[in-house]
Amino acid sequence: MVLILAFLVLVFSVIISGYLKTVLGYFLGDKNLNLEFKPLKYIDFFGTILIPVIVFFISKGIIFFGYPKKYNINYYHFKKPKRDIFFVNLISVLVYLFFAVIFVFISKIRFIPKDLSIVLIAVNLSLFLFNLLPLYPFSCFEIVNLFVLSKVVFLKDKLTSFLFFLILLYFNFFSFYSRFLINISTFLVG
Repeated sequence: MVLILAFLVLVFSVIISGYLKTVLGYFLGDKNLNLEFKPLKYIDFFGTILIPVIVFFISKGIIFFGYPKKYNINYYHFKKPKRDIFFVNLISVLVYLFFAVIFVFISKIRFIPKDLSIVLIAVNLSLFLFNLLPLYPFSCFEIVNLFVLSKVVFLKDKLTSFLFFLILLYFNFFSFYSRFLINISTFLVG
């Protein structure tokens, strides 16, 4: 039950992240964006459903991560494109940190059980940290791409990113990573 709820929180967090990215893109200049909240619009079958489920089974229920569907924000409508692209992608990353903080506060008032709080905080911290990776399709990729990677096309491939994660799985990186997240979440819950 806890793992199903964790998966639902992951999907919810990813949808809200995608929506807020669209809203900020609209306010920064792309008036063609539709601000109507349609959750299915932000679900990428590969990144929001398939990858989280595969990684969940490969990591034996330890790691969750995902990303929303790419939506068409037209950066050419921005007044200051580099600055605005930076902020649009930064909000996407900070949403996950915000949700982790919200779950810490919820755990402090004992609204949900401690074990569930730890898992929900860990899920959002995991989304936050993964989105700091400069790999496609994570938010930090577009931020780094603004300044450094504009010529590196092969990093834009989903397969390259997926292979990177398989290599990390092979070298048992996620075992360390999950212990780190659970320890931080446990510390935050108290």
